[in-house]
Amino acid sequence: MKETFNNNKFIKLQKESINGLINSTKGRVYLEIGGKYFDDLHASRVLAGYSPENKRNIINSIDCDKEFILCVSARSITKRKKRRDNKLLYIDECYRMIDLLQKDNHKVSVVITMYKETPTIAKFKETLSKLNVPIFKNFIIEDYPKIDRNLAFSQFLKNDYVKCNSKLVCVIAPGPNSGKFSTCISQIINEKANNNLAIYRKIETFLVPELSLDHPINLACSAAMADVSSEDVIDERYYKEYGKMMSVDSRDLQAFELLYPIIKEADIEVKSLSDTFINNIYNCITDLETAKSHAIKEINRRYKEAVSHYKSGKLNAIEYKEIIRIKNLAIKGKVLSKTEIDALFHKTIEFWGFDIQSNTLIEELAELIKAMAKYKREECEKAPDEIKYNLLEEIADVHNMLYQMEVYFGEDKIAQIRAEKAYRTKKLLEKEILEDKLNKGE
Repeated sequence: MKETFNNNKFIKLQKESINGLINSTKGRVYLEIGGKYFDDLHASRVLAGYSPENKRNIINSIDCDKEFILCVSARSITKRKKRRDNKLLYIDECYRMIDLLQKDNHKVSVVITMYKETPTIAKFKETLSKLNVPIFKNFIIEDYPKIDRNLAFSQFLKNDYVKCNSKLVCVIAPGPNSGKFSTCISQIINEKANNNLAIYRKIETFLVPELSLDHPINLACSAAMADVSSEDVIDERYYKEYGKMMSVDSRDLQAFELLYPIIKEADIEVKSLSDTFINNIYNCITDLETAKSHAIKEINRRYKEAVSHYKSGKLNAIEYKEIIRIKNLAIKGKVLSKTEIDALFHKTIEFWGFDIQSNTLIEELAELIKAMAKYKREECEKAPDEIKYNLLEEIADVHNMLYQMEVYFGEDKIAQIRAEKAYRTKKLLEKEILEDKLNKGE
C-alpha cells in the first residue's frame, strides 16, 4: 500500500505541541486521549504510514512526570460490552491496558464512571486491588451534560477526587462512552476546590478539522463510530472568536460549557472547545487523493461487515442505516475537502476575473429566485422531488459564487462581518423568544 502519511513529522509536531503546552502551563494538565491509546489499526488503514502505536510512543517520549486515569463505565462492565475491533470485553481491555501501562512504569488509577454497585463491579474492584490499582467512583449525574452549571458543580464535587501528583495526567478509556471528558471536568473542579490550578486539552486522530465532514477520511471515522450516538454542531464560541466554522460533537460542546467558567481565567488561550484540541494530522498527509481512496476502501469494508451482522441479527437498524448513509456519501466521489474547495475557487476567480464571475453571480441569484418562487408555488414540502432538487442546486450554485466574491473582496473581512451579524442575530432571537414567552405568560 502506498504511504500517504509522514509519521515522523506527525510525532515531531505532536511532541512540540504537547511539550510547548506543558512548559507554558504552571498548573496540572489533564490530557484526554481520544480514540485508542494503542493498536490504532483504523488510523493505519486510512492513513498508510501512520503507526498504530503513535499515541503511546508520543506520550512516553514527553519529558515530564506523568500518570494515567483509566475511565470505564459501570454500565459497560455490567452489560459485558465489547470493543468492535478486537472483540474484547471492556473489562478485559481494561486489564490489558493496565498491564501495558505498568510495563511502561506509569502510575495508573481507575475511575469507574456512572458508578453503581453490582456483583460484577465488586469482582472488578477486587481484581484491580490485587493489581495494586487505586479505584475511584464517579456517580451518575442526571441529564449530564445538559445540567444547570451551578447544580453541576455540586454534583461533580460528590465524585471521588483522584489526588494526582504529576504535571501531566493522561485520561484514557477502553472504548467510547466511558466518561473521559466528564472525569476531566470532575478532576478540574475538584482541583479548584483544593486551590490547585489545572487545565484541559485533548489529542485526537479523527476527525480532521481541516477536512469537510463529508470527506471520506472523516466519513471513515464516522463509520467506525456508527454505534456512538452523537451529533455534529458548529462551535459557536470558535466562530464568534475567529469567524471560522468548526464542527464538534454536541455532547462535548455542552460538557465544555460546564468546564469553561472554571478554566477561562487561568487558561486564557482557550476561548472555545476547538481551542483545546491538539491535532496535527492534516499537515502530515502527503498524498490526500490516495488517502481518500484508502478511506473509501475502509468504508466499504465496514459496510460489508455491517451487512453481514445485520442479516445475522447482530446489528440494529439504526446503526445499519447510518452505515448505508456514510457509504452513499463516500461512493459519490464528488467530495472535496474545504482546503481543496478553497484552492479551486481562488484559482477560478484569478483565472476568469471579477467581471465575468460577478456577472455569473447575478445570473445565479436570478436562478435561485425563480427556483424558490416555484418551490413556494408548489406549497413547499408538497413540491415534486425535481423542484426540490433544483432549488438545492441553485442554492449550491449561489454559495459557490459568493465564495469567489469572498476571495475577491477579502475572506477575513467578510468572515468577521458575518460573525458580528450572526452574534447580533443571536441576541435579537433571544430577545424575541423571551418577549414571546412573556406575552404567553410562561
